[in-house]
Amino acid sequence: MPMSTVSSVDDLRTAGTRVRADKPSGMGRVSPVGKEHGGDRLRNSSVLVVEDEFFSALQLESILAHVGCSVIGPMTSVSEALSAAREEMLDAALLDVGVSGELVYPVADALRARGIPVVFVTGHRGSDLPQRFRDCPRVVKPYNARELVRVLSELVCAGGEDGPRTARLVERNIRALLGRREEEAQALGWQERLAARITGFAGS
Repeated sequence: MPMSTVSSVDDLRTAGTRVRADKPSGMGRVSPVGKEHGGDRLRNSSVLVVEDEFFSALQLESILAHVGCSVIGPMTSVSEALSAAREEMLDAALLDVGVSGELVYPVADALRARGIPVVFVTGHRGSDLPQRFRDCPRVVKPYNARELVRVLSELVCAGGEDGPRTARLVERNIRALLGRREEEAQALGWQERLAARITGFAGS
């Protein structure tokens, strides 16, 4: 059976059952992350990952999973990332600057319009970013797990109980409650239609 070389997330999705992954030099195990690095504060946070390089995406997923985050993605195109940025309930986002030949800035704009903090995970210098994004934190490749978690936890937990994360949690709970109410209403409507049909059969 032929072997496939994986260099991106999309390559993995489209490859056959046997895959040979060419691991870049310097790519090691995820460094341990403890409470002193803010890892405990990120538990149950929802983080959007936009990254098209396979091993970089894998490393980000591993770091986030280690501290209990829910990962949305990895997204490998600006178009799908934009949909997630506008529709998903998110606590933060990790964005590579260049994704499948496109710049990720429209995604960052959409996220910031919703008050969702953004971290650029890139080799670009801060001065290379557009002026409006130069206040966003950057984590350079290859990722240092402790640094990434520290930066992310400071953003997600900014403001404490009165911060934006609390507002997002309230919004998430409200949406979940409304979703359950809608499901209950749909179930009740189905039961009423069934009862009416049974009554109609009995009366005929």
